[in-house]
Amino acid sequence: LPKTLKTLNWFEDFNEEIIRIPHEANPANGLPYIRSVANAASSKLAHESISLEHVSGCYSIDAVPFFKAVHTLWTWPNLATLSLTCSPFATPERHDEIVVLLTRIGRVAHRMP
Repeated sequence: LPKTLKTLNWFEDFNEEIIRIPHEANPANGLPYIRSVANAASSKLAHESISLEHVSGCYSIDAVPFFKAVHTLWTWPNLATLSLTCSPFATPERHDEIVVLLTRIGRVAHRMP
């Protein structure tokens, strides 16, 4: 990313529920591929966001892989806002994953102003 970039809004008009029904009918459809692309993009954004002030990501960026990718030594000295899609929140049965994610977010938040 350019050194002068301070705000990144990554929005993709996508709803996983729209493709879930065809995927259930034909498991060979692309749902796992879409998730893997989002995971890679989220992980990459975690590192690239260190110098930014404002970061938002919708659908193609997810909080789970974003925070899994965070290294313990990384800090975000200028970050004022962070807004990410969080896929576990769409499925309450994923309670344990939500707790792990919120714990991870809490630890990382100490390194953000």
